[in-house]
Amino acid sequence: MAEYFASASDAGVLSRFSKENTDVADLVIKTLDSETAISVTAEAPYRFGSVWSFPEAGSPAEFELYASVITSDDPKWVACVVGLFENTTNYLFGMAYASIHGLLAELVDNVRTNLLYPRFVLDQQIKKSEIRVRVSGLGTAKAVKIKVWQGAEPSAWSAEGNYDQNNSSGLVGISIPAIDQGIFSYGIGTNGDTAPTSPVATGPEAPINPSVTDLLATSARLNWEQG
Repeated sequence: MAEYFASASDAGVLSRFSKENTDVADLVIKTLDSETAISVTAEAPYRFGSVWSFPEAGSPAEFELYASVITSDDPKWVACVVGLFENTTNYLFGMAYASIHGLLAELVDNVRTNLLYPRFVLDQQIKKSEIRVRVSGLGTAKAVKIKVWQGAEPSAWSAEGNYDQNNSSGLVGISIPAIDQGIFSYGIGTNGDTAPTSPVATGPEAPINPSVTDLLATSARLNWEQG
């Protein structure tokens, strides 16, 4: 169980991401809609494969991803959260775009399959949208959830479902294929932790009792999967 948070305004934030495909542009900090955002130096030559992993989180089997992103009306070139990343042609991704819906999909051998497709309309006058994706299940059979919102986060998920994934775990990260797209902040929760929407509080270390830690972790994961 662990939580990670990265803001575009953090010093050295780009060093926390690792480019997974050398053919695409580099990440850059820029101002988008008067806010500091993580974006790219040039448009990607193709929509899929423009992925930057977040190595600190490892390759979790269960995770939750959060991001605040630029509201886009173009489903082909919108910033995404990425999970279960095996390589640039095999991974799971979640997105939100303004005119139609949110989308959780998988890419297998560079072929996209839509998994969850909640339909709603985002206000394009609001330049920031937020997305949360949860993946649970220790094997290849996964339960998946997605929610997309503007303003206050709703308690309910936009859509939920199940699917079988080729790999039981994989890297997590982001995808930004276009220069006018960006991510303002990014959160990760692994193995039962909720993805944070703000910096993770830290405090003094305490002695660890392994039996208590295991019990708390099991209880938290069960609550997390049911929530």
